[in-house]
Amino acid sequence: MDAVLSFLIENYGLQYALLAVALFFIIKMWIKIKSLPCDSHTNQIEKHTEIVNSVSHLPCSRIEHAVESHEERIRATENTLSRIEGLIHGLYKYAPKIYDNDLSFDIDMMSEKHSPRALNDNGLSLFKEINGQQFLNENKNLFFEAIDNFAPKTALDVEAFCFAVLRIKSNEDCFNPIKVWVYNSPSRDIIGEDGSKKKKDISFDTVLFVLSIPLRDMYLNEHPEILQS
Repeated sequence: MDAVLSFLIENYGLQYALLAVALFFIIKMWIKIKSLPCDSHTNQIEKHTEIVNSVSHLPCSRIEHAVESHEERIRATENTLSRIEGLIHGLYKYAPKIYDNDLSFDIDMMSEKHSPRALNDNGLSLFKEINGQQFLNENKNLFFEAIDNFAPKTALDVEAFCFAVLRIKSNEDCFNPIKVWVYNSPSRDIIGEDGSKKKKDISFDTVLFVLSIPLRDMYLNEHPEILQS
């Protein structure tokens, strides 16, 4: 290149030499540009085009389905957590200890400890008068599902949770006839262990306790594994 430049300067002068060099580089660049895109550039362009096309089609049906599936799982989890929170709140608020002083007299008045505890004549009479067995049969699934949520491990757990579930679910419409019965029910004769009679007002909690014992037996009949634990 130096020899060519010296020849041009000696024979044509510096101005023509520079013009020739400029023309040479222009032609060289033009040839290079005309040859674009080369195979290497073409491959790169195709790859970038594929990426652009892929992004432009997002989200695809497969990704949309995955997103919808995750959203459904999130909603299900939120519903489960909300239900558990409600059960915990209900148990804390509405389910007193079975043997609190406010209820212990009613327990002795309506049942006897016969390993396990069973309704006595007073309890059986009240259970029959409120059509207790029909009420439990009609709402069995509602109560059983709620008891399942507490995951009882022993028969004593079941006994306590049955009363708790009845209290928690007492705002359901199915309890309205029982509430009307309690509201209109006069004082009734209660027979003591010595055979004496005394008048006693029947509270809503007393009715729930009377219902809880047969409900316990119904649940244990369908979960014999609890009795074996």
